[in-house]
Amino acid sequence: MPVSEYAARLRLNSRNRFYHGKVPEEEVAKFKQEIADQVVDRVLLLQEAARLKIQPDKETVDTRLAQIETSRSKDQDWLNNKERLIPKIRKQLEDDSVLDSLEKKIRDVPKPKRADVKRFYESSPDKFTAPEQIKVSIIMLRVDPSAPSNLWDAAFEEASTLVAKLRGGADFAELARIHSGDDSAINGGDMGYIHKGMLAVPAQNVLDLMSPNDISEPVVLLQGVAVFRLDDRVKAKLNPFDKVKDRVESLLQRDQGDKAWRGLAQELRKKTKIEVNASLFKPGGGNP
Repeated sequence: MPVSEYAARLRLNSRNRFYHGKVPEEEVAKFKQEIADQVVDRVLLLQEAARLKIQPDKETVDTRLAQIETSRSKDQDWLNNKERLIPKIRKQLEDDSVLDSLEKKIRDVPKPKRADVKRFYESSPDKFTAPEQIKVSIIMLRVDPSAPSNLWDAAFEEASTLVAKLRGGADFAELARIHSGDDSAINGGDMGYIHKGMLAVPAQNVLDLMSPNDISEPVVLLQGVAVFRLDDRVKAKLNPFDKVKDRVESLLQRDQGDKAWRGLAQELRKKTKIEVNASLFKPGGGNP
């Protein structure tokens, strides 16, 4: 393994990973192994690309190098050292280009057979299930988050009064137009159909327990106190295969491409004798 590349990657990645002080030695050792594996995989994949006679995209490399030179044109350290640095940067960019081409080639797997597509659909129903939807109306009594508690108490009391009126038969849309500070007020509080997770957790928790036409108790949210009406609940439903077969095929093909790409490095490792300098993973051995 190229020790210089390992050391460079170790320094670069450690700045992002270990910025919070003292780190347990076992975590550092694990991190070093992770970087070493990345370097080994890169070397093996570059060797495979060379075997397949994959060439770098010269135009892309030249463009990227020109962008780097332009961005550093006023950096005196760069100007003083660019003659030494440019060949190294070009080699890095060429290797990146080759690896990009190799990855595209390996990921370009044939379209899966229909039987495999159907099997994937049946084994992963969660991927092709339309989530539950709820149709909700809201009356939002807005309160500034930094407002004193007496204003929040007043809003809660007003919301409680509205709940009593609504449960007594008052028209929700009319009260929403009069009292609500939500954008939906113009539509009588109608928020339309929404998916779970689109509302704040306290609101969602209340709606999860409601049935159609139920009026909620006042719900305290970050932006104020709300009253909800659940208008409809559409349960989650598995889409028929014929309706989503193109998406199933696309997801399966992508999944197979991912496996092919991950599997290439694993297969190359099996075929290659890899020797590791164990001193790199001992305390003080190339520490971040």
